[in-house]
Amino acid sequence: MDLDLKKVFERISEIVDVVYITNIESDTYVSLKDNERFREIFGTTGSYRKMMNIFMENTAGKAITDSKQYSVFLQESGSFKDRFSKNVKMRIGENEFFYHMSNYCLDDKNSALLITETDESEYILETHGDEKANVIRSAYLFSMVVDLVSDKCSSMDMSETSDNPLNELDIAFSQWRTIILNMIHPDFHEKFTSHTEPEYLKSCLKDNITTSFECLMANLDGEFIWVKLIFNRVDTGNSEDFTLLFIVENIHDSHMRIINELRKYEEKANCDSLTALYNHGRIESELSSALSKCRSEGKPISLIMFDIDHFKRVNDIFGHAAGDYVLKTLSKTADEYLSSCGCVLGRWGGEEFLGVCAGVNEDDMYSTAEELRKKIEALEFETVGHITSSFGVISVKENETAAEAFERIDKALYDAKHGGRNRVVIG
Repeated sequence: MDLDLKKVFERISEIVDVVYITNIESDTYVSLKDNERFREIFGTTGSYRKMMNIFMENTAGKAITDSKQYSVFLQESGSFKDRFSKNVKMRIGENEFFYHMSNYCLDDKNSALLITETDESEYILETHGDEKANVIRSAYLFSMVVDLVSDKCSSMDMSETSDNPLNELDIAFSQWRTIILNMIHPDFHEKFTSHTEPEYLKSCLKDNITTSFECLMANLDGEFIWVKLIFNRVDTGNSEDFTLLFIVENIHDSHMRIINELRKYEEKANCDSLTALYNHGRIESELSSALSKCRSEGKPISLIMFDIDHFKRVNDIFGHAAGDYVLKTLSKTADEYLSSCGCVLGRWGGEEFLGVCAGVNEDDMYSTAEELRKKIEALEFETVGHITSSFGVISVKENETAAEAFERIDKALYDAKHGGRNRVVIG
C-alpha cells in the first residue's frame, strides 16, 4: 500500500468538515477547521458547554428546550469529555442536515470534536438498524444512575432525545428530586417525595429488591402520561456502596388499555344490556346521590316513572324480538329527551323506566312527562305501529327517604295505569 500515517491523516483532514479542540478545565473551544454553516452557529471560539447545549437544542428529535421541565438538564449536564461517536440529525431553521460526530480525549483536559457531513441513509441505518433496541428504548423516557452515599446522579440517558450526546449528568440526587418534582403531576407529588427519600430507598432496596410505583409524568411535549418509576440497586461488590439504577418506564398505552377494559366492565355492571340505560341498582344510586346533593344546595328533585301500555300484547302478537326493538327505540327517544332536561334515566325492570331529575320542580316535571308522553304516542314502531305509555311524577319531599319516594312514584304510575292509561299522574 502506497500510504503512510502522514498521508492517512491528511486524507482524514480533507474528509472531516469541522474540527474543534476543546478544553474541559477552561470550558473553551477553538475551531481548527470549520465551514460557513458551523461558523455562523458557533463562531470560531467560545464556551464549550454553551456550544454543546446549542448543539443539543438543534439536534434533539424533540427540542428539549421546548420543555420547561426538562430543559433544566441542559444546565446540569456533565463536561462532555467522554469519548463518543454517533450519527446525528441537526435542524437549522427549516432545514435538516445529517452529520457524524466523534469526540476523542487528547489528555485530561483537552478533546478533539470531529464533525463530518453525511446523508440521511447513514443516519437511518444507525438509528433504526436495531429494531429490538429501538423497542426497548421506546419503553422508557429516561434512565439514570444514582449514588445515594455521595448524593450524586450521573450517566443520564433520555430516550426522547436519543439524537443528543447527553450522557453525563453532574447533579446532587437531592437537587434532582426537586427538579423532577415539577414533571410529576400534582396528584402524585406527595407519593413521589416519600418514595424517593434516600432512607426509604435504602430500606426498600437493602436486599437488592426492585421498588417501583406508577404515576402521571410530563413528557417533552408537556403532556402527562402514565409511567412507572423503577429503582433497582446495583451490585458493585461493595456493601458500603448504595448505587441505584433509576428508570422511567413509559406504560401509558398499556395503562390506558387496561383502563378502557375496566370501563367496559364498569358499563356492564352499571348498565342494562338491552337498552344501554342505567340498570335498577345504578339508578337507585343516582337517586341517593342526587338527594344528598340537592338537599345540601337547597334545590328541588323530582322523579318520573313510566311504562309501556299493554306491552305483553306486543310480545304475544309480534314476538319478543319486536318487543326488544320497541324497548330499545323507546329508551333512546326517552333518554335523549330527558337528558336535555337534566334528567338521568334508567331501566327499572321489564318495560318500566325511572328518571331522576335534579333541580326540577313538580310542575316542570309534569310538563316534561306530558311532552314525552306525546312524543312516544307519535312514534311509529316498525311492525308494531303505535304504542302509548303511562306516567307517574313526584317531587321528593324535604324529609322523605329514597324508599318512601320510590313507593310514592310507584303508586302514581299505578294510578295512571288504572285511570285509563296514556296519561300523567302527579303523586
